[in-house]
Amino acid sequence: MPRIRSPLRPGDRAPDFVRIDQRGSPFSLYERLCGRPSLLVLCPSLDVEAAELLSGLAERFPPESGVGLAALRLHRIPPAGGLKDLDPEKVPVLADDGTTIETYAGNAKPVGNMAFALDPTLRIAAVLPANRGLGELTAEARDVLDRLPRRAARKLALIAPVLIVPEVLGAGMRRQLTDSYGDRAAATGGSRIRDPVMTAEISARIERRVIPELVQALHYPATHFESFRILCRSPAPDAPSEASRPFFDAAAGRDAPQGDFLLALSLNERDHEGGELYFPEFGPDLYRPPAGAALVFSSLLLVRSRPVTEGRQLTLVTGFHRTGRDSHWET
Repeated sequence: MPRIRSPLRPGDRAPDFVRIDQRGSPFSLYERLCGRPSLLVLCPSLDVEAAELLSGLAERFPPESGVGLAALRLHRIPPAGGLKDLDPEKVPVLADDGTTIETYAGNAKPVGNMAFALDPTLRIAAVLPANRGLGELTAEARDVLDRLPRRAARKLALIAPVLIVPEVLGAGMRRQLTDSYGDRAAATGGSRIRDPVMTAEISARIERRVIPELVQALHYPATHFESFRILCRSPAPDAPSEASRPFFDAAAGRDAPQGDFLLALSLNERDHEGGELYFPEFGPDLYRPPAGAALVFSSLLLVRSRPVTEGRQLTLVTGFHRTGRDSHWET
């Protein structure tokens, strides 16, 4: 399980774990819950009140509801007899020595029960205090889970080997970046972020949201990433109508990001038209992640971008390395 600074917050991926349920059988979070919205409840002490809470949740979110349900408890509290009325098929209660609970809550024994609402990709949608009664928790959980985006499955014939990481930067941080660097980037085509406070905040988000995905999806344990740059692309009279411009034209020369993998994070996806990326080695499909999401891809891939036809496109870029000295993050 990747070590992530806790407590976890909405937008973070829920770390995987394998723990033993009340039957003595192993339970894998990803194998059991991935693909459907779920609730993971942390119970530092499974007393009568907590047992009633879990029993009530099992009634309100049965398997046929399509909502997954699981609970974590400290394994020494209470004795196994306290679990006899909880059906492991409806609500598996998993023994934990405190390490998983600490990863999620930031404390090996948090004060009171808490619940994590997870989307079908097992990213955290909300953190819900679970000490306010079953009815209030159920209503809040249903509201969160009902508002999760619904996406129908598509048949894909060929896609580029890229990774899209959602919600890396929030709206407030994106607004601060565009206000501070947008005009400067527009005047020069690209601007390096030199503010140490902002650099530290972005670095913390990259470490928390992107680095674990590189390890899990691409088996690439990055140890360093480069200074951050903001690229700006605007409509140009001489821009070709077809998708043919190199994406990093605006950061040519020594300012172009390097590395084994590159990151392009959209800061203002709704403020411009055009500018989509595509990878001609893998077909004509266009990639346009939503604002705050990062597109990560190998630096060996040929990447092109369509012209920006309206507004201005601001993109945060950096490169990842396994070794190096000039970096803002290191394992």
